[in-house]
Amino acid sequence: MKDYATYQGLNWFEHEQPWVLLYFSTTWCAPCKIMAPIMSELSACHGNEVNIVKVDVDEQMDVAKEFEVRGVPTLILLNENEVKSRLIGGNSSQQVERWLADSIKV
Repeated sequence: MKDYATYQGLNWFEHEQPWVLLYFSTTWCAPCKIMAPIMSELSACHGNEVNIVKVDVDEQMDVAKEFEVRGVPTLILLNENEVKSRLIGGNSSQQVERWLADSIKV
């Protein structure tokens, strides 16, 4: 999983893989801490088909505003510069896997 250093860095991620999954979180959020290992596992399993990029909302407020993130954790799936799907709140590994599989099929 890559850390999202700057908003301008998103262009690089968009061209590496057709799908980009932005994982919005914070260091103080309990559900984010629970989802951290889930996201690491997801990155290990799906890194060849989806770029998974962690965005710390406290450090990158402009990015959170751009994507209209209202709460954390939030997952936003992008394809060809467009938001294709989003998942909000703490979710289990199975829920995230199912959401990702269903979203990529679209």
